[in-house]
Amino acid sequence: MQLKKAESYYPYVIGVLALLMFLFKLGTRPLQLWDESRLAINAYEMVQSGNFWVTTYLFEPDLWNTKPPLLIWLMAGSIKLFGYSEFALRLPSAIAAIALAFSIYWFCKKHLKNATVGFLSSLVLISSYGFTRDHVAFSADYDALLCLWLFLYSIQLFMYYRTGLLKHALLFGLFLFLAGMTKGIAGYLLLPPIVLFGLSKKEYLRRLFAGKLIVSTIFSLAAIIGYYFLRESFSEGYIEAIKNNELGGRFNEALEGHAHPFYFYLRHIAQQGFVPWLYVLPFVLFLTFKSKHMGVKQFSAYSLLAMLVYLLIISIANTKLRWYDAPIYPFLAIPVGVGLYEFLQLKFSTKTVRVSILSVVMVFSVGMVFGKNKFAKKYTPERRVDEERYAEFYQYLVDSGKDIENDYQAVSTYYNGAKIYYNYIFGVNQVWISKIDTSKPVLTCHGWEIEMIEKEGYAVKIIEDLNQRCFVCEVKKKKATD
Repeated sequence: MQLKKAESYYPYVIGVLALLMFLFKLGTRPLQLWDESRLAINAYEMVQSGNFWVTTYLFEPDLWNTKPPLLIWLMAGSIKLFGYSEFALRLPSAIAAIALAFSIYWFCKKHLKNATVGFLSSLVLISSYGFTRDHVAFSADYDALLCLWLFLYSIQLFMYYRTGLLKHALLFGLFLFLAGMTKGIAGYLLLPPIVLFGLSKKEYLRRLFAGKLIVSTIFSLAAIIGYYFLRESFSEGYIEAIKNNELGGRFNEALEGHAHPFYFYLRHIAQQGFVPWLYVLPFVLFLTFKSKHMGVKQFSAYSLLAMLVYLLIISIANTKLRWYDAPIYPFLAIPVGVGLYEFLQLKFSTKTVRVSILSVVMVFSVGMVFGKNKFAKKYTPERRVDEERYAEFYQYLVDSGKDIENDYQAVSTYYNGAKIYYNYIFGVNQVWISKIDTSKPVLTCHGWEIEMIEKEGYAVKIIEDLNQRCFVCEVKKKKATD
């Protein structure tokens, strides 16, 4: 089949693969500790309180998670539509990932004038574990939505450089604002390389300093700064928390022990993030820059510059986490997609053989990442960490006919977002360890938590357990002579 004849099927193939990759089994895993469960608490409390300007934790202004609330708004809206569930919480991230795959296809078809490049680039993104992984496209975290806005404002600026049209300047400002409203300072980390690209030609430089782009950018930045001051007016200390957490803290210090070497992200990309595409990257990049299409070569250079400078910035920063490299994968996907297209144009063997080789590689890559994300052993109930067992434990008690809302309690001993969220959902009363009600059994999935209760002067007796990992405990105050 000729490539032109196949083009009508591209959106359907992308749609099917994206839906399978990003929606299949989306709600089967319990919420993960730390960021995902923290954001789930923010969204739950937003729905309960009706306060849509200030994100809260334990119904107090959240000054640990200082990101603006766009994602929390979307999660709260999803809860309103679909109810309280892991699926509803993760759906905004999944939709953002699907939208990004189609945005790549649309951009390549409309502006690079090559639907096949768009199709191949979308499949490269869908089969990149660094993007499809947990904490990005497969969880209720900021990064998939951030990747979408970063890509969209970058392509709008590229198209503005080439055309000078007002609509691209305005859309650049809009998507820049949405990126900032998603993850604060992280939403602006792609600005240095894409502005730097504007210095490469006199025509681009003139447009870079044109009034329409400057006004659009100023309005965008003013809007996000306006939100910061509005939030400060509702909860004093927010801007100071921003300074400590985002402006200097994560860059200058390794927060929460996340210190890694400079090559941390390069190692992650090489070991799993962009496998197997990394192995063919030099070859396809060689083919990419041999392309006869000047727009394709220009955007490939633009993408690689954006990717490399962004990678340099996050590598210099002292706080390093695996998902911080997620925004580079769309910018890697398009040059690889261009190179794969050029591979199909080579005059070795027959086109049928070339298409067959590429099809096998694509099927293998998508299948490998799909299996790793959906069926890896680390997601089975037996391998869940204690913090992630509360949903299963509470559901077991409810199915057993227990009234866990009125007859049981959970003890708060340290930060555990997953536990707190499921306490909310199942209506379990949570108390501080010093305020245990000895008339009600305590629910816990931590053996050491039992030891902490005993150190507070209580006698603890396990009266029921689930898989010897989660326990129902009778708690009595020890007598003075004990």
